Amino acid sequence: MKALHNFIILIGIVLLICSCNKESDVTEQISLVGSWTLISETNSGCNNQSENGTVSFNCTSDWCFRRTFSANGQYLLEDICCGSTGTISGTYTLLGSNITITENCQTCNPLRSYTIPIEITKMNLTMMFELDTSTGCKRTEVYKKE
Repeated sequence: MKALHNFIILIGIVLLICSCNKESDVTEQISLVGSWTLISETNSGCNNQSENGTVSFNCTSDWCFRRTFSANGQYLLEDICCGSTGTISGTYTLLGSNITITENCQTCNPLRSYTIPIEITKMNLTMMFELDTSTGCKRTEVYKKE
């Protein structure tokens, strides 16, 4: 009888342990796919200190800067200024925390490609650019997922 009692307690402990679900064991996949609207731009490390700073943006019908990443590797950059929309299409590849974007635009003869580090959270995409090594400026752009 005591052996049966111990066996039932052992089974209960095993079931209790197996049924626990720790949140830290669950990894949520955060996707780059979708449209992202620019909400802030920060210049830092500039040799000319007056070029450092942060500017915040609100997307309106007259002004908006948006990057869209499709699941098939297609990329679209939309720049709405004064009611007119300019677009640049291209492709992207994501490798770890770096993205390579290849843009097809009329002024880049015909392709422009760059690789930059990014960070993705549930609602924000952060892209880090080194603008010009001669000025020391680095730009961080933060986008909000639509």
